[in-house]
Formats: sequence, C-alpha cells, structure tokens
Amino acid sequence: MNVRFCIMPFVSLLIFVCVACPAATLTQADLDRGAVPKPGDEIILRDFSRLTPKDAMTTKSQRGKWWLRPYREKDGANHTMLMTVERDMQNPETCIVPTVTYPLGLDGWYEVWIATYRGPYGGGVDVRVSNDDCFVHIDPQQVAFHAKRPKPRVGAIVEMNYKPCENLSGQSLLIRQPFGTYESWHWGRCDAALAYIRLVKLSDKEVAAFKADQARTDRRVIAYDDDNFSRYWMWGGESKEKVLRIFEPFRYHDVEFISLCLGVPGMLKVPSPYNIMYYNNGRRLGDKRMATMYKDFVAKDIDFLNLAAERAHKYGIKLLPGWRMSSGNGAARDKSLAKCYLKTTNRLDFAYPQVREYFVNTVRHVLENHDVDGFILNFTRHCVHFNPDEPNKEAHMNSLSADMRKMVDEVSKKKGKKLLLGASFSESHYVSGFLKYNLKIDVGPEERLKYQGINVADWVKNSYYDIIMPEGHHIEKYIEMTRGTTTKCYPRWEYHSTMYGPPVGANIHDPTPGEDKKDRAINPHNGPRDFEAGWLKLHDKGADGLFMFNNPMGWVSLRRMGHIDEVCRRVKAGEVYGVIEGPEIEFLQP
Repeated sequence: MNVRFCIMPFVSLLIFVCVACPAATLTQADLDRGAVPKPGDEIILRDFSRLTPKDAMTTKSQRGKWWLRPYREKDGANHTMLMTVERDMQNPETCIVPTVTYPLGLDGWYEVWIATYRGPYGGGVDVRVSNDDCFVHIDPQQVAFHAKRPKPRVGAIVEMNYKPCENLSGQSLLIRQPFGTYESWHWGRCDAALAYIRLVKLSDKEVAAFKADQARTDRRVIAYDDDNFSRYWMWGGESKEKVLRIFEPFRYHDVEFISLCLGVPGMLKVPSPYNIMYYNNGRRLGDKRMATMYKDFVAKDIDFLNLAAERAHKYGIKLLPGWRMSSGNGAARDKSLAKCYLKTTNRLDFAYPQVREYFVNTVRHVLENHDVDGFILNFTRHCVHFNPDEPNKEAHMNSLSADMRKMVDEVSKKKGKKLLLGASFSESHYVSGFLKYNLKIDVGPEERLKYQGINVADWVKNSYYDIIMPEGHHIEKYIEMTRGTTTKCYPRWEYHSTMYGPPVGANIHDPTPGEDKKDRAINPHNGPRDFEAGWLKLHDKGADGLFMFNNPMGWVSLRRMGHIDEVCRRVKAGEVYGVIEGPEIEFLQP
C-alpha cells in the first residue's frame, strides 16, 4: 500500500493535497496476469522486449540500433535502459535509430510520465501516443545553465510529465531519439534514453476537473516568440510535421499566443505582392535548414501560416506572426524603395512615407490572406530606423503606428473578429544590437528609444497597440504606464538573459559550416525556477502577461505559469512543475 499525492477536484481547479490513498504499483508482468488498474494505481513499464520492431534493438552499443543497456541504482536495484550513444563526426546520419513502439493494452485515462537520463549534453527522448500526429521532446536539460544556479545533476534518472491527462484506450506509445535525427549543435550526437514509463490511473472526477481547468481562458497569460530561425539550429525543420510540432509541446500550457517571425522587410517567408520570397542561405546551419524548408513549402504549395494557425487554434492558442522592423536586405528589389535607405546601412528609413506605407501594406496582406489573430512589430532586433540627425523620429514612428492601427481595425471589421496588434521594443544592448547598428552611439537605456523614434507614452495614450512587450531596464515603468488603459503589457524576457536584459553568459550562436564538426558549450540560460520567480515578481507589479523569447521548446516545467497560486507555492518551496529528480545510476556496460 503506497502513499501518493492525489489530484482532487475542487470547484473545477486541480488542487494537489497530500492524503493517504490506497494505491497499487503494478508492473508489465502484473498487467500480463490480468491485473486491472484502479484510480490511483501506478504502472511502471520497463519491459522493452515488448517493443517493435524487434530488430531495432541490441544488447551492445551499435550504430543504427537501440542499446538495451543495464544499469544499477544506488539502492542496488538493477534495470535496463533503452539508449543510443553512438556518434560519428563524419557521417552522423548512420547513427540514427528507428522509431519503436510500446503496445500499452490499457483502457481509461492516465497521467503519463517519461523517465529519461540526464547526461552532460542534450539527450532525452521523443514520445507520442499513437492517436497524436506529433512527437514531444522530453528534455532533461530543463535546468539553469549559468553561474547563479547550481550545476545541473548529471548521471541521474529524471522523470518528466508528458501527458497530464490522456485516454490511453487502444493506444500505444511511440519512442524515437530527439527530433528523429542527430544533433548538429554538438555535431553528430544522437544521444537518447528511456528508463521507464510511469502511468497513473485517473478517476472520472479527476478527468472532469482537468478538462474544466484546461477550458479556463483567464489563466492564458503567457506568450512565446519563435523567431522561426532558431528552431532549426539543432535538429532541422524541413517538413510539414516539423511545423506542427512547434505547437505540440504547448498543448497543455497556459499560453495565450505564439508569435512566429516571418523574416525581415523584403524577405517575407510567405508569398506577398510587396515582398520577394528571398532565400538567404546564410552562414549558419539554422539559416540553411530554414531556407530548405521554405523552398520545399513553396514547391508543394503548403501555406506555412495557415498550417501553423490551424494547429495553434486546435489547442486554443492565438497565432500572431511578426517580423523584424529594422532590416532591409532584399527590399531594394522594390524599385519604389531603392532610394529609401539610411545613409550608412542597408536598413530602410522610416522617415519616408513610402517605407511606412510598404510596411502597412505587407502586414495588411498577411492579415487578410491568413487565418491569424494579429501581428507583432518587432522593434527589438537591430534597433535602427532613422538617420541620427533626423529631427522628427517620434512623429514618423507615431504616424506608422497610427496607420497600422487603422489598417488592423479595418481588417478586423472585414473578417468579423478582433485582430491584435503588438509591438516589442528594447532598451537593452543585448540582442537589440543598438550600439552596432546605431554607429556606436552610446547613450542610456531611455535615450535608446528616442533614437529609434519610439515614444511609448504616445503609443499607450493613443491606443496604437493592444499589447506592448518592453525589454530592458525599466519594465516596471511600462507596466505602470499601461495600468488602467486598453493596452496590455507583456514584458519580453529573452531565454539567455536576466529579466532586465543583461545576458547570463556569452551567447553561443548556432554553428557555421566552419564550426559544424566541433563540440560547443551549452548556451547559458535560465531554468524554470528563474522564469517562475521572475514572472511572479512581474505579475505582482501588475504585468498582464509574459512574452518569452528564444525558448520555443515548450518546457513541461513551465506549463502552469498562469496558475499563480501554484507558482507562488513552487517559488516559495523551490520546486519545479512536472519534473522529478530521480536516483543517480551506474551503467554496468561502458
């Protein structure tokens, strides 16, 4: 008889209380003998002899095969882990292992936990139930990698919540290595590990409470930005399935919207009469893989945005595409803009009315021709919109904002639904590139916005934007500025920085071809404790939500950030949602 944490329904909320519940722990052998799980029972599945195809596994490490690798826990218990660790720096594709299937043979609703192994790099495993069409990456590296946090535990089992509530009747579990391929960040690594599957049988009341909780929209206060380039750093993205998987990890998150970057002016990644479909092969592997995907989509007549919007809406998530406002590569091919560049760079000059009109027309085309929920103007990247001696920067930018607002309202009326207009901006040097692109003008954070023509007070006063996403040193000022207005404030938090902008470590970009066969350090980043504690502070200050940039993987540990009562408890206790740190282990075969 075990004592476990039971999920008890209370007024359509999931409340976790510690009570003694009669629960059995069952194994595959128990199920084979006819045991029928009851609500509260746990099932531990680690009989990998049931996996198919049988020839996908071997008892010693071999490229292209899953390794049934024996290990010992600290308490002396011996088990077997499903792994792959083979690596080939010249031909990494030879180390890719096939997808295998675990037939569950169960009926009813369950929590599904996946136990993997945390090594020094990457790893984890991809899983999906047979009724789904996308895998989810179970990532054991959902921990902080920077000096202000203890070093992550390496060499231990990590349990992660894959499905909080799923009807497993007639379903199997499919298992593959991360993203079904090799990892190009640490060139040629194919590491994957599955220690066991843990299922918890749910009662009808628990299932009803979960569904009621998921139906609540008031807790959808988190937003994510997928810059649509970074996604292809490590594992590529050349297929339809790899677009749909963008949203699969967010199925159970408290997410209001996701923003996908469509590129930069002149190089929009969807067809438009105002832009060219420009394929920049770039210097990085991510750029090259991105170009491959877009070319393939055009050739197959796949509408990237509508495909993404359909999947986002399936999970109750709004899709707000956006683009970088300060970049003009390729726009010179539009003859009407050929003389509208800044004096010292190939960026477009917003002082020209035809440049502002070009932006408005392009965004209008996207909104009118795709089933999206709005658009985000990203002023945070590069941050140069005017020549330094331009005297009317703010007037020109306000004119653009007013025209955008008018256009979005017109399209909203035409489509019969409210479309959102958002704008992100930065006072920070980090990511924004302010110093680099503004002729090394070194001014304070507030002055940086003036050089960009951004007057946030005017934006809020005139209700130009539904949402603003400030980044940098004065987030609280903008939260206070929007209080009691129609403008919401979602502070923008970059994955590799503190909440106020400075980086937590040196940014390590995705590799160039010259670097592609060299091991690279893990990029310094925050962990779930950092994010939840920071978000709680911003929420207490009055922020309407949080806009997370460059963390597009949908960590299970950040699923319930909109449940503020739970966030308070976790922050106070130093806990993390959906992750259980298991025992350290010793492998019995090298």
